[in-house]
Amino acid sequence: MTDSAPYQDFQTALRDARCIVLLAGPGLRSVATDTTYRSRGETWQRLDAEELANPNVFTKDPSLVWQYYHYLRESALKAQPNAAHRVIAKLSSNVDALNRIAPNAKLHFITQNTDSLSARVLPPDAPSDAQPIEIHGNIFRVKCTQCGMTEKNTDNPICPALAGSEKFFNGVQEPVSFIHESDLPRCNQCSGLLRPDVVWFKEEVHYLDSTANLVSDCDLLIVVGTGLLVSPCSMFSEVVRRHGGKIAVFNDQETYADRLAQFRFQGPCQVTLAKALQMEEDV
Repeated sequence: MTDSAPYQDFQTALRDARCIVLLAGPGLRSVATDTTYRSRGETWQRLDAEELANPNVFTKDPSLVWQYYHYLRESALKAQPNAAHRVIAKLSSNVDALNRIAPNAKLHFITQNTDSLSARVLPPDAPSDAQPIEIHGNIFRVKCTQCGMTEKNTDNPICPALAGSEKFFNGVQEPVSFIHESDLPRCNQCSGLLRPDVVWFKEEVHYLDSTANLVSDCDLLIVVGTGLLVSPCSMFSEVVRRHGGKIAVFNDQETYADRLAQFRFQGPCQVTLAKALQMEEDV
């Protein structure tokens, strides 16, 4: 299937589908009003940003890791959902909108993103099942390293000691070298050290079993803005094709799933997704 695959063929697959899984990744947010998200290979305070997503680094230097996640939280709060976010939110929360393009299908939305933009764009009266399945966690949730408590936390800043530290990334000041652990975010139940409730290196993704079941039942997998490089998502396209399902890929570059996809739409996701779903007037 070429990059110029006819949109009408994809729209036929939508009408025939019974179980649609939409899987989104970093490419979904790249066109949001936010120029500060790190991409693969970029650095923060002279460190590879990916290396900071590691429980061993957090144990060794929670001050450094919390400064990084404070920076990500600040960036996410300044970002605005884009057209692709809005399209997905409408399909997830509005049965009539979904029935118009996929009259026989149930939609399940899984995201690798941790920025909460997909949840933020949902209408206030959205049903609970419209919430994205955040398999890599959420930077606005925290987890206690001592008692295991988890909760949503949108405090800005999350603790006084981190206030203003996001400026260090942009070189406005010399980086803070150390914030004492007692001044970092603490659990309101046991006073233990909190960590971001996100999936780090070698940690199991959230909702693994339920996500695997959804993919097993899926007859149309829509991949938006992810290269499917990280397990278990790297196996999703294989599973869907194995049981005869179809795959559509929306990305601004080639992906691992392209070789299995019947439909490929290359270009900015906020443009191609709305067009393919015939929802350009909805955004």
